[in-house]
Amino acid sequence: MYRVGIIGPAGSVERIAKLAETFAQEIEFISFIYAEPRETGQAYMSLIPDGWLPPQTS
Repeated sequence: MYRVGIIGPAGSVERIAKLAETFAQEIEFISFIYAEPRETGQAYMSLIPDGWLPPQTS
């Protein structure tokens, strides 16, 4: 099973996580929510997923 991180503000992460539910048997999604992008630092790296899905930009 792959581990994929979803990183972004709460609203974006929640939308992506809801869509990602259809893949729950093949992929483990790990959420990392921030209020400000600078909060990410290296903290999310400790989760060590196989990849990250960045927030959508408009």
